[in-house]
Amino acid sequence: MKKLSAKSQENNDLTKASETVSTKKSGKKLSLLSLADKLLQRARNSQLSKEFFSENKSIINKIAESQAITPLQAVLLIAIFEMSSHSRVDIDDLSRFFDISTIGMLSYTEDLEVLLERKFIRRTSNNDVNGTQESYSLSGAVVEAFKQNKAFVPADLHCDNTEDFFAQLDEWYSLRDDNELSANDHVREIRGLFNENQHLPFVQAFKANTQKLTAAEKSLLLLFCMLFVKNDDNEVYPRQWNFIFDVRLQARRLANALADGTSPLMSQGLVDYSNNEGRAMNNAYCLTDYAKQVLLPDIVSPSGKLTSNRLLSSEKIVEKKLFYNKEEQRQIDQMAALLQQEKYVDVCKNLEKKGMRQGICCLLHGSPGTGKTETVLQLAKASGRDIFRVDLAQMRSKWVGDSEKEVQAMFDEYASCVRKSEIAPILLINEADGILTTRMHGAERSVDKMENTMQNIFLQNMEDMKGILIATTNLADNLDPAFERRFLFKVKYDKPNVEAKKQIWLSMMPELSEEDAQRLAGDFDFSGGQIENICRKKTINEVLSNADTNFEQLRQYCRDEQIKKDANGRPIGFGN
Repeated sequence: MKKLSAKSQENNDLTKASETVSTKKSGKKLSLLSLADKLLQRARNSQLSKEFFSENKSIINKIAESQAITPLQAVLLIAIFEMSSHSRVDIDDLSRFFDISTIGMLSYTEDLEVLLERKFIRRTSNNDVNGTQESYSLSGAVVEAFKQNKAFVPADLHCDNTEDFFAQLDEWYSLRDDNELSANDHVREIRGLFNENQHLPFVQAFKANTQKLTAAEKSLLLLFCMLFVKNDDNEVYPRQWNFIFDVRLQARRLANALADGTSPLMSQGLVDYSNNEGRAMNNAYCLTDYAKQVLLPDIVSPSGKLTSNRLLSSEKIVEKKLFYNKEEQRQIDQMAALLQQEKYVDVCKNLEKKGMRQGICCLLHGSPGTGKTETVLQLAKASGRDIFRVDLAQMRSKWVGDSEKEVQAMFDEYASCVRKSEIAPILLINEADGILTTRMHGAERSVDKMENTMQNIFLQNMEDMKGILIATTNLADNLDPAFERRFLFKVKYDKPNVEAKKQIWLSMMPELSEEDAQRLAGDFDFSGGQIENICRKKTINEVLSNADTNFEQLRQYCRDEQIKKDANGRPIGFGN
């Protein structure tokens, strides 16, 4: 092993002493990133010698203990951390970094396997003229853990439903397709996903119906299922599954067996030739209706079509009578007439004839509690349209690039629902404040660029869409002009006038007299949402006290609903 010179030893001692003093003076612990940077400088050309581990024991142990790994694994992790930011890291790269022979480096394979098993790193494999070359890259979540000075915890593989299961599956297939995951590790990840989700109907059905298939045939069938769930894609070509296998011969054998009809996937009735205008194609394949019903019972309807957990059936919407001011009522009546199926179809045909966009985009904006979301629900109920619900907050992933993909995937899923539905559902984007704001010009930060990209994807899909989009927002003042132009209807919700408030009071409390409802409407400037709050409080207190509420108690509930303000009209409270 390479020995340090006396001068190097002295410099190391001085450096360690300096670190100790600075840490004691500041009274602060070094962050994981700082520790990693210091360790990296010393690990280079260290030959992973005993002296290296002894001289840097404190730093190495802190990193190792923070992540519950061994000191050697901590050093290997930090080396891959550094090098994988520029490119993938193979055994030769690690050998050169530590100044160890390739054979010597291979002796640490077991520790690399532990890091792989714990998901700190990923293994990739590339086929070239020299054969299959394995290399390593760092899991993105590890970087985030180090930045936050926390222990890395692998993502929980437990899925609440089959859609979440396939979303995770899609991520691993994408990594495999990009050569960011080796074939063996891809299989291992999928096996772990299956083991953690034994409760899902798909997992149970897949295991029960694939016992006689080889591992390669199972992998191919799983890809068919994923493509169907992701895109409602019922046509798969051999080129789409080549990436799964390291050995191309394996992919070719599967393709040949399907082409000549001898594949067990066909004999078991799970896959068949795709059909083009009544003619079977022997170079394209699809899941059979039997396979969809047997393997995907919880997300495929009896007709063989995908259902979506984003969809709210119009039949499940509770009918309510809403009250509006005169101008709001005029525009909402116009929207209600347009959404009636017969009129909607005629409008779309006429727009198409004139070369105009067929998508109907509407914006409901105004104060909270004025009934924007409830309006959409009641429009859907009246027109027999399901609601395709979107939660923008869940789309904002911390990983740059993922949020943009989520937005596009959402529009793709909605387009698929429109194609499959006799009556187009309404795409409801509730509380769309964040996405509709003015785009940032000259954005340099990655987060700002991501926001701009998301907005551009949104704008393009609004331009191209076929269907009905209704967005609600409490903040329309910062609406980007490009969004404003794309909304056909823009309905501003003001607080209800006295007459509308009176009708709301009477609809929610039929026991009120006309006179009392008029007094409450005149004395308290409430939105429909606030009036509903008071009615709920009245109901709760009547259950608790086992007594009816008199009018004075009702007025007290109204006073309680109001936030006290100072002389300048500003709210008083801890939040201010």
